[in-house]
Amino acid sequence: MKLFDKMRAMFTPKPVVIPPTPLYSDEEFLEFIAAQARKRTQEEQAALSKPANPAAPLGNAA
Repeated sequence: MKLFDKMRAMFTPKPVVIPPTPLYSDEEFLEFIAAQARKRTQEEQAALSKPANPAAPLGNAA
């Protein structure tokens, strides 16, 4: 029985306490996310504002 308890203790996962280490403070993180959203919105608007060229080939025509 003691051997069983030792084996169970050896294979029981122990909780690992990892202190939080934020890469950004809250304000920096929100600014980063807002910048990404602005960039994405500008790219989408630029893509929509380009006129479609119906004469453009649909592939690499050689």
